[in-house]
Amino acid sequence: MSAPLRIALVGPCRADLRSDCGGPDAVVALLARGLAGRGERVEVLSCDFETKTDRLLEVEGVRLHRLAARKTLGRATFYLLERRWIRRRLRELAPDVVHVHGTDFYGGVAARHAGPTLLTVNALLARASDDLNGTPPLRRLPRTIRSLAMAGFEDRCLARAREVVVPNRHLRAALEGRTRARLHEIPEPIDPAYFDLPDRTVPDRLLYVGAIGPRKGLLDLAHALPEVARVRPGVRLHVVGETADPGYAAAVSEAVQREGLGEAVVWRGPLDPRRLQEAFASCSILVLPSAEELVPHVAAQAMAAGKPVVAHAVGAVPHVVVDGETGLLVPRGNPIAMADALLALLEDEPRRRAIGSRSTAVARERFDPQVVVDRTVRLYREVAGRDGSARRATPARVWLSERIERMGGAQPVVARRAVGGTTFALPA
Repeated sequence: MSAPLRIALVGPCRADLRSDCGGPDAVVALLARGLAGRGERVEVLSCDFETKTDRLLEVEGVRLHRLAARKTLGRATFYLLERRWIRRRLRELAPDVVHVHGTDFYGGVAARHAGPTLLTVNALLARASDDLNGTPPLRRLPRTIRSLAMAGFEDRCLARAREVVVPNRHLRAALEGRTRARLHEIPEPIDPAYFDLPDRTVPDRLLYVGAIGPRKGLLDLAHALPEVARVRPGVRLHVVGETADPGYAAAVSEAVQREGLGEAVVWRGPLDPRRLQEAFASCSILVLPSAEELVPHVAAQAMAAGKPVVAHAVGAVPHVVVDGETGLLVPRGNPIAMADALLALLEDEPRRRAIGSRSTAVARERFDPQVVVDRTVRLYREVAGRDGSARRATPARVWLSERIERMGGAQPVVARRAVGGTTFALPA
């Protein structure tokens, strides 16, 4: 039996390890709990922008190191103090493998760490300014500058990364040419609660979950809804999510009112995790009308909950939703095709239920946390054994590597010295 791995997870994470919050926080929490449940030694390093005191917590066998950080100062300094704190703590912990989540300032740690390191990419900061259209100019300018700066930071992270984990083939293709790292495809885990939701389906209830902005395509769905309502007068679309673009949200509202569908659309705003799960449990179909999707997390949640997905065949969606098996895919910009797909499932309950059952089975095979953790551990052992020669990166080795990097990278070797039982090549 293999000895337990010493693993450091670096990235956003809640102090209580809750995984029903979605996003990278949930992925880190699910991995941490799953790894600790296997007997691995897990440390989570994360910045806390809500408290004023550094904390060391232990939750479900996981040690959480939390730095009290200041977002305004961090943005101004590109989180220099936070990155230094993480690197210092990694030197002290000396893990077998470091797994960093995100290409923001956390990703900067992956680029600098000397030991076996993986970088998970689940978003591209280079596209972060796409949803700023409609934002007032005075608010848009600083956000655009910040987005461009972070995109440059992302480029440097990808250029230096050695091992990169992506959740699907679409994101993998998007990174090819931007990094020389080895690319590994491992899906993101879904909170186990979604696999156990009760079936409380309300007939003719559609669910949209996402920010209200151009990239998520709610206006396209609004154009398809009149035909659905003509055939199924009782249809109701529940819209869950915050407004990312006020101008776009106004256009959606105007389109709904113009078609006389005010009663057919229920604006629910952002929901807490419990109410969001209830929304999934009660819908007949999840609708995903996005213009682009790098990681269609809500589609995976719907599949876990046994709900069919009707979506635009864009981005990573076809890599998650199998057309005719776990949902129906339609071309973007074709409201008639979207309406036809929705009606095909609303009017055929046996087919809708069969697709829902198949969706749950596929989700368990791909998104169950235990499945994801097993695949991740195999990758950890492979990387630790190859990149670290089956040895832990000792604090001395990390310190010396950083000293060499600051001196200009690789240097001619003129002497060797033993430090803590490990032999190092010293630069000229």
